[in-house]
Amino acid sequence: MGTAKSEYFKGIAMWMVMAAGCCWAGDVRGRVEIPKPLTRQRVVLPDSIVRDAALSYVERSSPSAQSKDGLAEEFGRTVVYLRAPHAIQGRPVRASIVQQDQTFLPEVLAVPTGSTVDFPNADSISHNAFSISKTKAFNLGNSPQGSTRSVPFDHPGVVEVYCNLHSNMSAAIVVVPSRWWTKPAKDGSFLFFAVPAGEYDLVVWHKSAGSRVEKISVTTNGVVNVTILIAAETRSALK
Repeated sequence: MGTAKSEYFKGIAMWMVMAAGCCWAGDVRGRVEIPKPLTRQRVVLPDSIVRDAALSYVERSSPSAQSKDGLAEEFGRTVVYLRAPHAIQGRPVRASIVQQDQTFLPEVLAVPTGSTVDFPNADSISHNAFSISKTKAFNLGNSPQGSTRSVPFDHPGVVEVYCNLHSNMSAAIVVVPSRWWTKPAKDGSFLFFAVPAGEYDLVVWHKSAGSRVEKISVTTNGVVNVTILIAAETRSALK
């Protein structure tokens, strides 16, 4: 009977928190501005050549050609999220980064704290995904075609991933500390609904440019409008 009462009161408490969130919450509406492409082009050689070559890519000295498609790709390398001690955590998920055509797909992945990421190898050659990031260091060892290795991510932060066998391969996993996170749309816009009132860090992270943090204050039934500029000089460490 004691257990039943405990579960009952837990249910009541959860309902009260949800109700309070509906009545004491606002929206965060914003736009990420990236005036020009920030990611350098890379040329990847075919698998048949890579098997015998010491160098698997050529990195050009200039960023990708400036175009609408190029900028849309930059937004795909961007993650926006809210951070605060009182922020509600997101539900853990199971996600994948596929190793295909000597590339990590997706190049940038965002997951809530506690999530697990699979690393399937869809190439005809072996890969060795690893990270020495402080947030999560790991080494998956030699992974032949058709194999899958998995890694749990229990702490928020950025995990930069590389392949020990192919120096052109890189990806990033952004482990977010709250339920409010997204990648911007192709025009850079984003929106968070029903954010409980309070003070937050609005974090915008880009794979090449690093992070930008803005302090915002969410008010009851209000809308916070914010614009964030991301440029090459934005780079700062996000641990």
